[in-house]
Amino acid sequence: MVAKTPNIMGLLDHLHLGQPQPPSHVKKKDYRFGRMLGSGTFGEVYECVRKSDKTSVAIKVIRKALLNGDHTLVEKEMDVMRDLHHPNIVEYLDYFESRERYYLVFSLATGGELFERITQRGRFSEQDAVREIRTVFQAVEYLHEHNVVHRDLKPENLLYRDNSAESPLVIADFGIAKTVTDESDVLTTVCGSYGYVAPEIMRRHGYGKPVDIWSLGVITFTLLCGYSPYYYCETPQHMLLAMERHEVVFEKRYWWGVSEGAKEFIRALLHPDPAKRPTAAEALRMPWLRGTTALDNDLLPDVIEQSKARSTFQRAVRKIQVFNRLRNLSISSSDNDDESQSSNGGVARRTSSSTETGKMATAAPKDTTQQLSAEMTPVPTRTSNVSDLSNDSFVSAKEQ
Repeated sequence: MVAKTPNIMGLLDHLHLGQPQPPSHVKKKDYRFGRMLGSGTFGEVYECVRKSDKTSVAIKVIRKALLNGDHTLVEKEMDVMRDLHHPNIVEYLDYFESRERYYLVFSLATGGELFERITQRGRFSEQDAVREIRTVFQAVEYLHEHNVVHRDLKPENLLYRDNSAESPLVIADFGIAKTVTDESDVLTTVCGSYGYVAPEIMRRHGYGKPVDIWSLGVITFTLLCGYSPYYYCETPQHMLLAMERHEVVFEKRYWWGVSEGAKEFIRALLHPDPAKRPTAAEALRMPWLRGTTALDNDLLPDVIEQSKARSTFQRAVRKIQVFNRLRNLSISSSDNDDESQSSNGGVARRTSSSTETGKMATAAPKDTTQQLSAEMTPVPTRTSNVSDLSNDSFVSAKEQ
């Protein structure tokens, strides 16, 4: 009896070793790969050096086999970022691929996250907060002028470009950013980071640029006191109701040194009706963000004390998978081109059996909170996404 010879060629074909490298693969030799900044289900992010000019960059390496065949995820991130050029936005620089991987090259931000830098300071006042938040709003104004909705603004995605004292903040991680064609377009995919998403996303309503304004409201609140405005909410339903009732509580113990102008500013950003939130341009003209009402009291001791509560809040919500992007892929084809809907002619919504006309919804289905509760129940299996390299349902600032 003759022993069967292993099908070596079949194995090689399976491993793609018999296929030529894509033309862009030649670019890989232009970069020297250094330390790994983060890793996860889809791949890794490396600190690299562009050999031609010794520029340090970040390269996101994505394994094709783990994308479940949806390679448009990578294309969409590049499409959003390639035309964005702003001093306060991480810049997309280059792209190449191999048989097995995609490589996305970005400018490198090495100065740490917003909250990390603040807690390292000897002093932090409301006036300091104005300068930082104003910088972020200027970047968001630019994004919205270019019809880009970020959809995942949070402190971890606000980075300092370098370690210098005068380093600017930059917005990172555009993995779920979306371009809308005009003001009548609305989006439908449930996405973002729990604790920072607007109520219209949680309610599965159509949404647009105002969701970024909501996220900045949560960030501003947290920056001034060290804890989330909804830290006391024990369930997703409780949080959603607090949002929709416009319950923004400023505890005197921690807000004694903050001006009424700051509180009015935050209330405006956290308005449950997206149509009543200021645009980024309007927010930049508000008195507090212009610096005319901000006080100079040192808030750092209270911010540091309460940041412990914030850490506890984050550890809890990291278990929640409802906003995990791959999970949404299976539900809604993950930002399918059909996601954007125009009020001039809507399309069938992928996240529901119902059909939307593309107009902003005004009432949620009766079972929305029950669905939300079920979906926010922690699950043991952990899936990830192109940018969520730490597998924690959050997109770490270091993952961009």
